[in-house]
Amino acid sequence: MGFLDRAIFILGLTLAGVIAFVLVAGVIVAMLKLYLESKPRRVKVNAVTMRNEKATAKREKDSEDRRSTEREELPDNTDPDNSGT
Repeated sequence: MGFLDRAIFILGLTLAGVIAFVLVAGVIVAMLKLYLESKPRRVKVNAVTMRNEKATAKREKDSEDRRSTEREELPDNTDPDNSGT
């Protein structure tokens, strides 16, 4: 039993070493990633110009006019002869 006990002990130490290495390496990689992501990055900003209030109001009025025109152009299906029954 002496040789078998030593073999199991060595395998246990090897397994513990592998698990410890994976844990330590994971912590190091996580810390490096956190450090690299926390660095300020230069970002190019494309500013959008402010719209003119008069042009916006005119555009809204035109869209409302189009909607009301579309409502007026819808056919009237209130004909009693064409009730569908």
